[in-house]
Amino acid sequence: MMDYYFSSDTIDLIIVGNGFDLANNFKTSYKDFVKSEYFSEILSNNDLAKRIQAKLEIQNWVDVEMEIAEHSNFLFEKYRSNIPNDINEKFKKEFYELSGALNNFINDICSFISNPSMESKVKFWLNRSLAEHKKILIMTFNYVNYDFVAFTERTPRTLLINGSPIYVHGNANRYENKIVLGVDERNIKCKQHLFLLKSLNKNTDTKVYFSYIDKADRIILFGCSLGETDYRYYEPLFKNAKNKKYEIYCYGDKEYLKIRNQINQYVGLEKDLFYEENEVTFYDSSDNDFSIIYTNKN
Repeated sequence: MMDYYFSSDTIDLIIVGNGFDLANNFKTSYKDFVKSEYFSEILSNNDLAKRIQAKLEIQNWVDVEMEIAEHSNFLFEKYRSNIPNDINEKFKKEFYELSGALNNFINDICSFISNPSMESKVKFWLNRSLAEHKKILIMTFNYVNYDFVAFTERTPRTLLINGSPIYVHGNANRYENKIVLGVDERNIKCKQHLFLLKSLNKNTDTKVYFSYIDKADRIILFGCSLGETDYRYYEPLFKNAKNKKYEIYCYGDKEYLKIRNQINQYVGLEKDLFYEENEVTFYDSSDNDFSIIYTNKN
């Protein structure tokens, strides 16, 4: 067996979101979930689920976590910050019922990479790091269990920090709901709804991620919307960044503009400085060849 050594003080950080699942032909979007039998089973007696379905019917897409935040804020405003206990308990019960249904839905999703273009891209990321004697930290916001190195024999498992991806939001489990569904502190006004906070969920896995952010000089984001419900994870990636390489995969021009706008929110008044002091390239993930949408690379 060939010996591998890792000499670099820096690492490659790969972060994947739901767009990575979708690119691998996993039907794991919130829209897929709302149209599933698992969602239908809770719909009749769950006001939160009814709100989510109504939003999907209006705009043909829905962000479940933002709807959870909006429902919390609706109750907060309706009862002028003093929500009755029975109303709170009903909301809490509906929230955990929704989370359990999502866990069961995800648990039935196949967990292997089935898109040749994506397999080639993942191999490229892993083998490039290996050639540069750098380790990789893979963080996934997805709930699907899959092994990034199992399908490529050349890549040693020791390449990955922690030996496997970090499932920052937990992963689907057939016997116990361990997924992390919820919101960031910035998204809700009601202190009676702390059960919604991802940061307080016992299944949130963040320690390794936060301890390695400063060592990441190449940051790869695939299928991440950089949304507000995960603000605490994204802001440190961009705020005050210097001499880093960003490879950001977006699904077409429309998503590219949205993601650039989100990055601007994280870096604030320093948005011009961010592009001056870092190498940033956006790729089109809707194209099998992953063509470049934008780059400031000289």
